[in-house]
Amino acid sequence: MNITVRPAEERDRQLVKNIFNLYQNELCIYSDDFDALDENGYFAPDTVSEILPFGDGVFPYIIEENARPVGFVMATDASYAPEGFDYCLEEIFLIRNRRKKGIASAAMKEITKSRPGKWTLEVYKENTPAVSFWMRFLKENAEDVSSDTKANSPFTRFNFTIRR
Repeated sequence: MNITVRPAEERDRQLVKNIFNLYQNELCIYSDDFDALDENGYFAPDTVSEILPFGDGVFPYIIEENARPVGFVMATDASYAPEGFDYCLEEIFLIRNRRKKGIASAAMKEITKSRPGKWTLEVYKENTPAVSFWMRFLKENAEDVSSDTKANSPFTRFNFTIRR
């Protein structure tokens, strides 16, 4: 397994848009925010335009296995993160047949090692595979881990520190 994580580039715009649509299709079982497609079959086609071009504290990555795209990660810096955090993990997605193979963990290790500091992320609390992944990953790779699940929120929030 040859896993690479590379910053997304302008040439990846359509790729990110397509992967993001797959991701939103997965999320539609947890949220009514993704209840209909547009005339071209996208849940939220403008989302990619909002996150690309790059810079300004937004860090999109393409996850590749053997030089072929299998997912993406979106992280932001303190300018988008809640107060007191250096980074926020906004999204991570792998196509279904590449899950449970260590790819997401390898990708997150790669990204967080280059960005030590205080991180936060939110996961739909009903998305039990994702919650389980984060609990395992953070136990093995992070410090000062805490989680919060408010009764009136659909999310579980994880806060953690990555040291160099």
